[in-house]
Parts: sequence; C-alpha cells; structure tokens
Amino acid sequence: MENFRPGTMERLGLGHQELRARHPGLIYCSISGFGSGAGAAIPGYDLLVQAVGGLMSVTGDVHGEPVKAGVALVDVITGLHASLGILAALRHRDATGEGQLVEVNLLGSLLSAMVDQASACAVAGVVPGRMGNAHPSIAPYETLLTADRPLALAVGNDRQFAALTEVLGDPGLALDDRFRTNSDRVAHRAELRDILTKRLSAAGADHWSTVLLAAGVPAGPVNTLDEAFAFAQNLGLPGIVDIPAAAAGGEGGRPSRQVAHPIALSSSSSTTTGIVSTSPRTNSWLPHGGLGDPAAVVVGTPGTAARLKESLACHGATSVYAAESAEAGEFLVTPAVDALELAVREASPAAVLVSATTDGREVAGRLAARLDAGPLIDAVDLEASGVATQIVFGGSYTVRSEVTHSTPVLTLRPGAFEPEENPVEAVERELALPSIDPAASARITARRAALAGDRPALTEATVVVSGGRGVGGADGFKVVEELADALGGAVGASRAAVDAGYYPHQYQVGQTGKSVSPQLYIALGISGAIQHVAGMQTSKTIVAVNKDPEAPIFGLADYGVVGDLFAVAPQLTQEVAARRGLS
Repeated sequence: MENFRPGTMERLGLGHQELRARHPGLIYCSISGFGSGAGAAIPGYDLLVQAVGGLMSVTGDVHGEPVKAGVALVDVITGLHASLGILAALRHRDATGEGQLVEVNLLGSLLSAMVDQASACAVAGVVPGRMGNAHPSIAPYETLLTADRPLALAVGNDRQFAALTEVLGDPGLALDDRFRTNSDRVAHRAELRDILTKRLSAAGADHWSTVLLAAGVPAGPVNTLDEAFAFAQNLGLPGIVDIPAAAAGGEGGRPSRQVAHPIALSSSSSTTTGIVSTSPRTNSWLPHGGLGDPAAVVVGTPGTAARLKESLACHGATSVYAAESAEAGEFLVTPAVDALELAVREASPAAVLVSATTDGREVAGRLAARLDAGPLIDAVDLEASGVATQIVFGGSYTVRSEVTHSTPVLTLRPGAFEPEENPVEAVERELALPSIDPAASARITARRAALAGDRPALTEATVVVSGGRGVGGADGFKVVEELADALGGAVGASRAAVDAGYYPHQYQVGQTGKSVSPQLYIALGISGAIQHVAGMQTSKTIVAVNKDPEAPIFGLADYGVVGDLFAVAPQLTQEVAARRGLS
C-alpha cells in the first residue's frame, strides 16, 4: 500500500508492474489525491478535496461561508474504500491466484460518499446548497436551541412527529394542515422551526433528550467529545479501551488509553492488541530464542569505520562491516541499502535493525523490497523472541508484530531504547560497495548545517521537555528551554502551543507532529489531548506539571505536580543544575 504522488513508486523501481512481474499474486494498493491521470500532479490534501469535491458547498449555515468537516473526513473515507478494495482483491486472489492493482483516490471517494446529494446532482441535475444542519427532504431534521444548548431532532415520519407534539404539550400541531405530512413540514420548515424552538426553550437539552427518547422520538444533545465518550460508555459501547502495560509495550511497557475499534466480531477477536503476522510461518529465523550477536554496518568514506569501531565494540558489536568508498557520501540512501543487502547475503542475520529516522525508514523499505521481506516500521519495543511493539494509526492502536518470511527488517524509534555498554572484541570486515548508477540514485549536491543549537534532535533525544498552552506565550517557553538545557534534553511543544504561535511547528509533538519515545518526557502546561498523547505515550517515564488537577495528562503520567509551572519548573531546573554541577 502506498500513497505517494503518482509516478513516485515507478521512479523508485517499486511500481506495480515491476513488482507484479516478480510476484504475480501481489495485491498493490495505490492511494492518490486525484487519480493517476490528469490530476496526478495535484497534491491530495483533505481540505483541498473537501473544497473542490463539493462537500464544503453543502456544509455550513445557509447564510454563512462554506465550512469543512471538523475532522479529515475524506482521508478516513478513502482509507475505508481502500480496505474494501483490498478485501475484494484478496477474495479474487483466493479464487484465481491472481493479484491486481487497487487504485483509490480522495476525490472519487468523497463524491461517492456524498450519497443522496451527489445522486440528485448526477441524475436530476439538482445542485444542492448549504442548509446548516437541516435535511433537504425531511423536517424537523436539524438542531434546535433549547434553554441551555442545541438539541438534535431527527423526526423521520408522521408517527414520530405526533409523539413530538405530545411531549411538547401541543398535539394540535400534528393536525395542522401546514405540518400534517412530511411534505407539508418541509414546505413550511421555517414556521415549524420557530414554533418548536419556542417550545424547547422551556427546558434544557438533556431533559428533552430523555423524555423524547422515551416517547420514541430520536433526539439528543450536541455533545462535546468527552461527553460523547461518556455517552458511549453509558450505552455499554467501548468508546475508550485501556491497554495493559504488557500488551502496550511488551516487557517494561506502560498502560495505554486508546480509542476503541468499532467492529465487533462474533467468532474472531477484534481487540486492539495481538500478534500480527504478515504471512503464514514458513521458517523460524530466531536463533536460540534471541536475536543473536549484534553486528554493525558502517557506510561512508574510507576511514569512517575505523573511527567508530571502538565505540561500536563497547556497545556489543562483535563484527563491524565497513562499506566504504569515495562516492558513498555523495548519494542518498542507495549506498546504505547496497551495504545492508551485501551484509545480509553474507551473514544471514536474524534481523536488520535501522533507526526510524526519515532516511532510516526509506532504507528499510528499499532493503525489504530487495530481500522480499516484511518490514516493521517505527517499533518502540523489541522482545528477544523477535516480536516488535508498534503504535499505529496515530496512536489509536498498539500492535505486537512479527515478520515470518525472509530476513526481518525493523526500524526502531529513536530514544525508545536506552544504550547499554557491553564491551567485546570487534572484528572488522570489508564490504565492497557496487558502483552507483547516478541516473537511478539521488546525488547530494550541497550540505548545509541545520540551525538547531546545541540541543539534541527532538526525535532522537533521551529527554524531552515540552510546553503547552499553559506556558502562556512565546516568552513563557524560556522556562521550558532552561529545564531542557539543564537535563541535556530537547524541547517540544503541543499543537495548541504551536497553533498559538508560541513555538515553531518543527518542534510539535503529537499525531500531526513528531512522535517521540524518550526515557524521560516532561509536560509543562499540557492538558493531555489525545492528539498530543499519540506522539509521546510510549515515553518510558512521564512527568506532568499542570494547575488543573483534572487535566487528562495526569492519567498518563508516572509523576504529576499540580501547580504553577512557572514556580515548579525553575525549581526543577535549579535542582537538576546543582546535582549535575552546572551551577
């Protein structure tokens, strides 16, 4: 499955035709914004698709501006369509043995999901407009104000309307010629809305919801998201599930709270944890219950391995493979992939471990394709049995996965593993890198040092100190930076702080920012929204400082301080500096 711009995978030598020639049974899913034809060059952003796809034209108040949906709805719909397409292709392969290409695009997915609105336009030429929360052919079917907040009314037939009028104390409305049938009510929608709003103003939304549901009238308040989770829980639906520490992170893991999967299966498990196998087991690659003796592969210009050999041996590398050439430092990714492939062919290792950096993920993907192996990306824990723990779908699910075919290739999230010294004698071995085809590889044309100061990179730091909206402004981040510097750590920020302009976007931690797994994560003035938790919940130890004792972050933290961060953080900084001899 891939969602690069059309043509990218072909340039990388990983297009459908090329891979299918090697694997006739391959099911290859390609997701794009606007298809692989004339729209191939248009970037596929959810907001853009909602606009040009017509969804915004029918969303929002009738007299207001077009409005996008509150979540990236088109992305979700397209993912569901992709999964359906893959399942159909799997059934076809079961029957014929033949694989195929599954193509899904954001625009087509949106148009098909607009159901009656799209059908009316396509069949009858009716171009719909915005109606707020009202329905074009049913009334009352919208939100109406009560004494405290809006109430959603979904009256779908005349019987329900009669019951509504009884509850409101005005049964004569059901006999009024303006409102006798649904067609009548649609024709006199504005008049009906005014009458119902006046009646509903006598009590709050929770009251009306209770009495109307008891009378068989579909109704409910407009809930906030936390109220929605509580509502699901009251109905016996698992809106949120708590994953125990053992399942969330293997040995030494931490409990994890996640959004529940909505599918319930009567005969097979649909829990959010479990071993995910990429294929039926064909061989056992784990020697003696462990991953074997570690070896390091060093790629660079001549002399690079000699400089690193002592440090690698200090951390347990019994072999150091030196893949060195004058041009190894002139190209992106390709030399590393070549070197690792040579090492795998020579040593037949139990697994290949690569750092889950931007380059590391690309190296792992290309290497896995060459080895016909299954890659496991962004692991946060790895057991001696070879089972990896991954946090997937923006932190919504924790899975324990293993590769059961060929040599496993895994990328490990930086900071998730504490380096341990294990001095051994290392043997240096040479790998002769093949010449690189410049036409098929990306050459480095210039280098420029990143202006990141003396702090470690956010995704690689063992200590991260992050600030949220509670920091109060850009100046407030000084206390965050001072504590991070005292600890020798990196600085992060919540989305709320970034959106408010307190700190640059490149330091955002969360579902739409960077994912980190440091040994220590300190959250200053961060409430603990799900979006932020998705990017840091695998941290080994979490410390939270917040004035609100009910802040969700305390439910995740190992240690919490209820107090003013501007009083607490400087004290922590002073104490850390004193203990480290920095003051």
